[in-house]
Amino acid sequence: MNISTRDQSGQQPEMAKDLRHDAARLKDSVGARARQEAESRKGQAAHLAGSTSSALETAAQDLRDNPDAPDWMATALQSTARRIEELARHVDGRSIDELGRDIAGFARRSPGTFLAASAAAGFAAARVLRAGVDHKRHARDASDGSAQQWPADENIRPEAGGGFTPAYSDGNDEYTRVPR
Repeated sequence: MNISTRDQSGQQPEMAKDLRHDAARLKDSVGARARQEAESRKGQAAHLAGSTSSALETAAQDLRDNPDAPDWMATALQSTARRIEELARHVDGRSIDELGRDIAGFARRSPGTFLAASAAAGFAAARVLRAGVDHKRHARDASDGSAQQWPADENIRPEAGGGFTPAYSDGNDEYTRVPR
């Protein structure tokens, strides 16, 4: 059985035309929404990078003011702050399409570096997300009165007399007991 999208006169049925038109509108709508969201996130990322740069500049100045701090550390922080600020300006001054082309070009020119940077960004994002989940869980527990003292780790159990014991310990080993 052969199902064709054309009727006997060779014209596409109205329903097929409508479906194609709706699919095209949906694609355009999703694309516009994705670009809008990406532009919003781009602005947030640029702002965060600027804040990070300022914090690093402040830390570098604090190190310069401390006579015991090594000069190389202050120089490294200041250099990093400048690079982050440059990146923030670059991201903020480009459209999403331009940034996409820049990233694709970099990936073609330096695939190893691109993969390493992607992995590092993924690990960093996972750490940030994990910290947010732990913070929300601790805040929720604190609000309903079920919060226990830190550390908020599933691998550590609070003891009845105070202090903590690792969850994998039987509690009899003096080296595995964590004093309060």
